[in-house]
Amino acid sequence: GGSATHSPPAMAQVEGQATGRCVRVWLPDVVLPAGDRLRAALEGVGGANFVHLRGNHPGATFRVFGAANPALPPWKRMQVVAQCQSTLDLDKVEADVLDLAETACDVVADGLGLSDEQVQQAFEDIRVERSEIKLAPSKAAGLGAFSGGGALGSGARVAPAVAAELGIASKARPTLAAGSSSKAGLQRQQPVHAS
Repeated sequence: GGSATHSPPAMAQVEGQATGRCVRVWLPDVVLPAGDRLRAALEGVGGANFVHLRGNHPGATFRVFGAANPALPPWKRMQVVAQCQSTLDLDKVEADVLDLAETACDVVADGLGLSDEQVQQAFEDIRVERSEIKLAPSKAAGLGAFSGGGALGSGARVAPAVAAELGIASKARPTLAAGSSSKAGLQRQQPVHAS
């Protein structure tokens, strides 16, 4: 039963994660009908705006999430998400993303036929949300956790489980039961109930 020894180290790696900060800037509903033009205004030509932001804030990532559709629930609507390590000045990151959102609103306002007052109101309707997030210590460490012996171990356990499921290797059943593969037992029972 060497299978059980793989999981504790992987768990420990997760606990060692650094915390970071996340800023979400939600676009106001009034500009969402602009759709792809709004996304293009946020990202810039070839993503130039985000390249510029990353240049100003090394170590931060910027992405557009959600859809430009006011009919969707608020959390699914278009937003710009900035993620960074706690060491970065979050106020500056937030100010830059807010500035980008206001500029994008301004760019699409003409096409939507918005008045100056409506554009001003749109700026005020931009919502900002900050939160703490977990950051992976490094990509290499994260990959190590998955590509280690644990993955091979689970691969090796699949074969007897499949054999037992097909009823070919009845000898494999006791070993499965003795090992930590109660899940395989549950999986075998499910098709019986379903049919």
